[in-house]
Amino acid sequence: MQGFDHLVDHVDHIDRYDWVILGGTEAARQGAQFAATQGARVALVEPPLDKIAIAQLGPRFGQLMRAGVDVVLEDWLWERSPITGKAFSRQFSRLWSRRTPWLVRTETRWLWGDRYLDAQPRSQKSHTALQQTNLPIYRPETLNQYFAQPPRQSQNWAILGGDITAITHAQTLARRGDRITLLLPNHCLVSGLFNPADRHLQNILEADGIDIVWDVPFATFTAELLPPNTDQILVATLPPARSPDTGPRFSTTSRGQAITSPHLQTSLPYFYIAGPALGGYTLPTLAESEVLTAIAHGLGHHPRPLDYGALPWTIPTTPAITQWGKTLPQKNRPVIKLRCDDGGILWALLEQPFLTTQWQTKWRSHPKLVGAAGVGDEAQQAIATLAILGTGLGRSPSLKDILHIPSRHHPCLKDLALTPFSKA
Repeated sequence: MQGFDHLVDHVDHIDRYDWVILGGTEAARQGAQFAATQGARVALVEPPLDKIAIAQLGPRFGQLMRAGVDVVLEDWLWERSPITGKAFSRQFSRLWSRRTPWLVRTETRWLWGDRYLDAQPRSQKSHTALQQTNLPIYRPETLNQYFAQPPRQSQNWAILGGDITAITHAQTLARRGDRITLLLPNHCLVSGLFNPADRHLQNILEADGIDIVWDVPFATFTAELLPPNTDQILVATLPPARSPDTGPRFSTTSRGQAITSPHLQTSLPYFYIAGPALGGYTLPTLAESEVLTAIAHGLGHHPRPLDYGALPWTIPTTPAITQWGKTLPQKNRPVIKLRCDDGGILWALLEQPFLTTQWQTKWRSHPKLVGAAGVGDEAQQAIATLAILGTGLGRSPSLKDILHIPSRHHPCLKDLALTPFSKA
């Protein structure tokens, strides 16, 4: 029993929580705040911040702490629990409602959660060839260090793209007066974006003076592929999502992606993964929906599974590009194209017509929208309204449904319902 008593003393120094959230993203902070307002004990773990980031995020962390979130700004690693096996199940049943075999160990503390949520930003990796160039290499999360420097003469940037953050940072740097070359791994700016919207985004970037190089072989990247006279490098490509090298090992697909339930629970019941850590694009609106769904499920609220086709998402470019509907990339769909009053564009995709002449007439009277894409603020607001309408109806809205939306709110939606359509 002496060894058991010693173990109890050791465990008393472990802080226990309902949720331990591995963050570094605003989506993780939103999830921590939501869980705390529901009465959960929450620890939010983020890496240490520099002075610039502390100045920017200090008020946000203060808000979280006032809501009851324990904010821990320290480096961390996974640690095996000191209590495993059935021998201690009775003794510690009062301390933990759901014992998990892993803890998060920070620089000064041990954090043990009934459930864990991984909502970290995915770290970019610099190619060895880049490290040998002796040029300054930035990642999106360290770019504030460049912006904090005194103004200097125009710099030549090589940005390794493949992620939406690369596009937004390219615009920001170009409008500061720097010269930008955007290197992309394929022949589109954003995978899954409606083709006309992708081409329009390309025109916007070129108007900002951004050069685009397509089909760059990142897998075999060499320094010779950098543009001449490069002064600065921004690595904004993301590695594939996969289970961590150390810590909880959840099942993954052959592509290295985490297998999750519709509520973002991994094959380990106590371990959830959401936001950028899932892979794909770091879209804040989608990441926040994923985090809140995971938290709600872990709290036993039984939320609806995420329907990505019903969630609009926005690329924070200038002007913003917005898309709703998971069927947009498909070709040969009927489409309506409108010019918005603010100079933007709205594309609305309709369902395929029936093949028989008898149903063709009825379909043309009340076709349903399966998705939309747009450029600019007015299009973004209209697409958000369409998504809310579809959620409220529980089905794809038809053009007839749109006629009931007050035109004073979104004039372009009235035009949408009355405009002839063509093929995408």
